[in-house]
Amino acid sequence: MIFERYLALKSISALQIELDQKNIRTRKQKLSNGRTRGGCRYGKGTLYHLLKNRFYTGEVTYKGSINKGEHKPIVDRTTFEAVQKLLSDNAVERNASRQSSNALLAGLLFDDPATG
Repeated sequence: MIFERYLALKSISALQIELDQKNIRTRKQKLSNGRTRGGCRYGKGTLYHLLKNRFYTGEVTYKGSINKGEHKPIVDRTTFEAVQKLLSDNAVERNASRQSSNALLAGLLFDDPATG
């Protein structure tokens, strides 16, 4: 669903907002010591990592090589490649807008959107 919504929205920020509005959170895990982790909102970095992860296509990346995994894919190749192209296109646009800014620290300092 996250891959499809990113293709529809064409923006990580818009995807993050939509996931927040739908109260979609990261997977909760119960640790061996009884504590739980996860269950929090998706950050932009987490979404980028998730969308670039070949594991969802049934592949495993190990030491720079891509291998067929033993698990079934949950994202088809066409969708995954379309997401990779959009991520790449959007990265070029972000870099161009940062470089054209007159602000000295543009692209170097970031605030925490959770506190904003």
